[in-house]
Amino acid sequence: MITMIKAINLGDNSEKAVTVEEIRSFVTIFRRLYMDKERANFQKVCVIFVSATKGHAISDWVDGAARECQKHLDGAPETFLLSKLGHQNGTFSCKRLIDVFIYTQYAHQPDKQVLRQFQKCLREVGNDKPLLTWLFLSELWKCGRRYWNVGKQIVAFYDEYCQWHKITPKIIEHISENNPGIGTLEKADDRRHRIMREKAECLALALWEKAGRPNGGHMAFITQAFDQLKAAIHGAGSSFKGGTNNSPPEKKEGQ
Repeated sequence: MITMIKAINLGDNSEKAVTVEEIRSFVTIFRRLYMDKERANFQKVCVIFVSATKGHAISDWVDGAARECQKHLDGAPETFLLSKLGHQNGTFSCKRLIDVFIYTQYAHQPDKQVLRQFQKCLREVGNDKPLLTWLFLSELWKCGRRYWNVGKQIVAFYDEYCQWHKITPKIIEHISENNPGIGTLEKADDRRHRIMREKAECLALALWEKAGRPNGGHMAFITQAFDQLKAAIHGAGSSFKGGTNNSPPEKKEGQ
């Protein structure tokens, strides 16, 4: 967690549009702090820090901030805005909202159960996907700021403790510190997954329209779209390996 917090730069407060890839990069780091199974999970780190600094003022502050963060995740997102737009307050929590987006929009192949949860959240905002996306990005930003604010206090305390006791910290520097410009090119594997996901969404939209645009939106067809694309890719691969009738004749020896 210390390595990731030091690598994050939130100093630029200028208003500017962000790209889809910038959001995806943010989610990649965010999920390392957010997901329970990750070693750098925010709540796990706070428990360890509070236990190690028991009796110090910063310990109580971090403990309280961690509890407030969890309380926010368990609560509903922007209920005031939803009521103003004519929607009933949703039954889903901020955590459920973040979960369904991470596991459907940022997963290589969405889980069917999470897809159903996504559709349920979407129905609760009147099938208004831009609104649901705005709610997700807002909660992602709020939660990310909480992680940053608490994380930088933990990092500052840790650095000062090491300096005072003349301890050399065994923290691996973030790779970008000594390698400026790294990560500017998209990895081949990430590019394949991104293209697959984008094509699946286009196909899902076509399948949804062909079905008469039923309630739930095109994301209800995303699993079917993935299956059709995989079948098409495997079929194309088999045809390519076997050759085609248009292939030029092999040149005989001596010709």
